Amino acid sequence: MKLPRVVLFAVLGVLSLVSTTAALAQRQSFVPDHRSFGSDHARMVGYLPDWMIYSGFYPKQLVTNGSAKQLTHILYAFANLPAPGSPGAGTCQLGDPWADYETPVAAADSVDGVGDTNTNGLQGNFNQLLKLKKKYPNLRVLISIGGWSWSSGFSAAASTEASRKAFVSSCIQTFIAGQFTDPADYNVTQPGVFDGIDIDWEYPGACGDTCSYSPDDTVNFTLLLREFRRQLDAMTAKTHEQYDLSIAAPAGAEDYTLIQLGEVQKSLTFINLMTYDLNGAWNDYADHAAPLFTAPNDPIAADKGNSLAGAVAAYRKAGVPVQKINAGIPFYGHGWVGVPAKNHGLYQPATGGAPDDQANYNVLKTLTGYKSYYDPLSGMSHWIYSPSTQTFYSYDDEITVFTKALYIRSEHLGGAMFWDITGDDTQGTLLHSVYAGLHGW
Repeated sequence: MKLPRVVLFAVLGVLSLVSTTAALAQRQSFVPDHRSFGSDHARMVGYLPDWMIYSGFYPKQLVTNGSAKQLTHILYAFANLPAPGSPGAGTCQLGDPWADYETPVAAADSVDGVGDTNTNGLQGNFNQLLKLKKKYPNLRVLISIGGWSWSSGFSAAASTEASRKAFVSSCIQTFIAGQFTDPADYNVTQPGVFDGIDIDWEYPGACGDTCSYSPDDTVNFTLLLREFRRQLDAMTAKTHEQYDLSIAAPAGAEDYTLIQLGEVQKSLTFINLMTYDLNGAWNDYADHAAPLFTAPNDPIAADKGNSLAGAVAAYRKAGVPVQKINAGIPFYGHGWVGVPAKNHGLYQPATGGAPDDQANYNVLKTLTGYKSYYDPLSGMSHWIYSPSTQTFYSYDDEITVFTKALYIRSEHLGGAMFWDITGDDTQGTLLHSVYAGLHGW
């Protein structure tokens, strides 16, 4: 994607201005330089939720809109780690066998135009991902384990050497060796679908969807990742294939300070920094959902350092090499209602969350009756506001994500990560904008 030259220079001018403000006290000196852009090695990492197949989203759409050839990694979400006391506790389980490998995909929705035969073979999302890899040999696919809803089993699984070994072994056998099993239906073995594992534990040593954690999680998380790395390397010795290991990492200090970041990074190929949900309907004021910087005129004390750049600075300080950091970019937004018109709603009190809070970009861009605004001091954060309904939505558009991509390249980070690919529009506008910023314009 090529952004209009006037937009490009406007963004660069804004970023140069921002680099002289107090907003960048959270890092050293960000002055965009086009000579630092254009690397062919920047990662483009997109999460693909398994359930989107029920909404009619198939990997073929990534081929149709040109996104597949720009992606370097797809993280398939999620595999389940059942909580203690549940069937399969302490082992990797398919998140949804029907969506994963059983549902037949029609020829019209298939990557290669060949439909599944509705037999007991590899079908569904897994078969489409395998076909996608054949079409784009440099694309790598990882299985993401856990997520917000399925993280309650991690603490127990990581608690002892024996439980760590058993858990990791089950994940290797299921997803790397490709032994896919549905006790209620059929089994199939197909190695080669996945090129690694992504651990999405939300959160070691802290509450997430549940509060199933232990003070020992901090150390045990480090040990768990070492065990994953050890067993993946053992598989490499057998298959001569290299396997990636990554984590979805929190952006909030209350969570990342409970992780031995300098140690865990030694086991990881890269880290996917979840620099989104920094503000949302849980706050009683309208604010930027995923700002690049904290604006110096932000009146909300809790926002200090609550930004992509602030999280990156903290991870760097903890000893994580910048090349291992993928900055998270949301393909969705957050909204509030009951927001006064002052400052077009920004930083104003709200009475509650918007009716469609956490809506995807492809929905928010179609809303009518709103006017768009940008905050240059926070790195071109974007929002829309309707004074008649007093409704405010904060979400990244193509200019915002392009700006973040310029920051990623200027800071020499490893790349960008998106939650999630299916939130983009049918043209792939956001993904193409990130790619343009990472690889030149």
